[in-house]
Amino acid sequence: MLKCLLYFSLFLSKYCFAGYIDYYNSINEAEYHMYEGQYDLAISNFNLAFELVDNPKARDYFLAAKCYAQLHQEHEMIAYLEFALKGGLSISFIEADSLWFTNYRLSKAYKEVLKTESNKTPAFKNEYSSSAFEQIENMYDFSKVIAYHKAYNQRDSFPSEYETFMKSYKPYRDSLIGLITDFVLYHSIPTEPKKTKSLVSLCARFIARDNPKIDSIQSMLYKRLDQGDITPIDYAIIFERMPLKIDEINFESKRTYGTVPHSIPENQFEEILENRKSIALSTYFITAPNYYMNYKPTPIFDIIRHH
Repeated sequence: MLKCLLYFSLFLSKYCFAGYIDYYNSINEAEYHMYEGQYDLAISNFNLAFELVDNPKARDYFLAAKCYAQLHQEHEMIAYLEFALKGGLSISFIEADSLWFTNYRLSKAYKEVLKTESNKTPAFKNEYSSSAFEQIENMYDFSKVIAYHKAYNQRDSFPSEYETFMKSYKPYRDSLIGLITDFVLYHSIPTEPKKTKSLVSLCARFIARDNPKIDSIQSMLYKRLDQGDITPIDYAIIFERMPLKIDEINFESKRTYGTVPHSIPENQFEEILENRKSIALSTYFITAPNYYMNYKPTPIFDIIRHH
């Protein structure tokens, strides 16, 4: 009886309380086997991941479909392609990587599934968050950011002009920072990829490590990561590329997750890999043209050591 209770508690901890960090770790394991051509093992890990969360990512259904295609299991391949398309994956994404489905181009079932329409969801979970994000977008002025960069780079040569510029720029910047900070802490993350990317970019640019609420921001974004609202690479970009201080432009502030591989010192290999695993960030870099040619990305080890 005690042993049964132990197994049941392990089941609960693994499945009932699993979040997207566990999900992404299983996906990473699946992708590793996929890269190595071990499609049976890849599918096992994909299906394990799909059981961990209520809403698996459309891209991952697509990857599983590619594995089934290589194992000549058309029925399963079609089913997962349908899941991917209903989940919002675009037809163009599939067409750009269609070599995996070469043997099925004349298949009636394959042609039919490509007509599947997505179950589109609103960009925001509520109108309140939508309105708050619209306010940020309307306030953000890229030309002002460029002007600040120019002024900052010439501050030693033109100190008085820089001081004058900052008198007008700083209130604007601080107001924008306040809006972004409040949005991260109190609003839902946009579900539309372009808006999510925009939010990530704004966070990385305007939230610095000297922000008084940085601990709360990091805690909330980690929670959002585990809820599947942002991806591991989103989280890594925000916290690796943000400046140390808001009044300093420093794009090389901290190398925590290796998102800029060429700048990683050799003595940080193991540290970087452990950091990546802690947020379920893959140890592979997926870059074109390899992605479209044969889906054989380069391991982070090789990129760091040989460039």
